[in-house]
Amino acid sequence: MHLHCHLASCVRDFGPVYSFWLFSFERYNGHLGSLPNNNRAIELQIMRRFTRDAYVNSIVLPENFQELFRKNFLELNRCTEIGIEVTDQEIRNLLYLSRRSAPIPNQDWSHISAYKFSKVSTHCLTAEEYRVLKHTYKTIYPDLAHMVLPESCRKCSFVTLRNEVYGSWESRHKRSSFIMAYWNAGDGKLWKMLVQGSAPGIVQTYYLHNLIVENESKVHLFAKVNWLAPLPDCYRYHCGKPVEVWSRDIYDVFGPSAFIPVQKIYCKYVQADGKLSEKLVSYICPLNSGMNI
Repeated sequence: MHLHCHLASCVRDFGPVYSFWLFSFERYNGHLGSLPNNNRAIELQIMRRFTRDAYVNSIVLPENFQELFRKNFLELNRCTEIGIEVTDQEIRNLLYLSRRSAPIPNQDWSHISAYKFSKVSTHCLTAEEYRVLKHTYKTIYPDLAHMVLPESCRKCSFVTLRNEVYGSWESRHKRSSFIMAYWNAGDGKLWKMLVQGSAPGIVQTYYLHNLIVENESKVHLFAKVNWLAPLPDCYRYHCGKPVEVWSRDIYDVFGPSAFIPVQKIYCKYVQADGKLSEKLVSYICPLNSGMNI
């Protein structure tokens, strides 16, 4: 209310009203509040973050190693800064990759600069996860003869694309973990045929994994998904489009489709559990207009 009383003078002093209100003092407080912390000495943690980022940005790299390290320093800077600028062209490219008509093999799935992710932790892949992820890489990059897959990665609970939040079952954004994509073809296999439809799944967590190709590190952001098991068409389309009926608490086989690049996520959905012909089912309704980016 105090700002409203001085709105006219603020417009004269600071320019158009939109530029003044876009990044006001309260908005900046919201960004500061979104930074991860342990609720102890928050002011000290914020200042340490500022000084750390300023130090990283001021480092002069040795001439012999500039090309080798510059990329990683730029990625570190983009991932830790408050607010990531994403161009409209990047958004259009991401929306294209999520569509049914976008081919899966030989796309560059390492372009993840548009995504901002939560605080990460180190994770060691299990033998089964490593085997399945390796098969996933071979499917999306069939022309790569030599690639090195580390057994460790980084793990996070949710990612954001502009204003759109993609949660996971391990985060507090559980409702945002319900996704649909043209990816799972059943039995753990990847989607290949254009006649197949999208499948719903629940994101368990997110992995940041480095794929090393010709001594170059390419970071990929995968969602680990439990895909819902399909029902016969007489059940699936019982309610009529866009609502579909899928199995409840019964998931597809754990296979290469369990790891999906976040760029391939088509939309989110809402679900309601119920019964159909004495079967426990989930009623699925896609939110095609829910991409708030």
